[in-house]
Amino acid sequence: MRSGRRRWSDAEKGRIVRESFEPGAVVNEVARRHGITPQQLTGWRREARQGRLVLIEEPEAEFVPLAIEDANSAASLTPMIAIAVGRVVVRACPSTPSTRIAEIAAALEARL
Repeated sequence: MRSGRRRWSDAEKGRIVRESFEPGAVVNEVARRHGITPQQLTGWRREARQGRLVLIEEPEAEFVPLAIEDANSAASLTPMIAIAVGRVVVRACPSTPSTRIAEIAAALEARL
């Protein structure tokens, strides 16, 4: 038999608390949206301020230019690095910094 109490992971708490710290956010509205009491959210906010609850920053989405080339063009003969996830294929020039390729891979992995 369940007690009706829900257990929140630290990651879930962190996302909700981070949302409540956004400019213009109202604690009561954020709490209601997530099905918790304002007092519970206030307690989590206090834990975050005291360093007992870590708020993990989510990377902002970045958009990159997209160019569609004819498969017969000379550019298609240039060696490329390809990252494939499902039906999505991202191609990068070999001169692309490894940190950028790692960012792309992490962004794709986060969307799975």
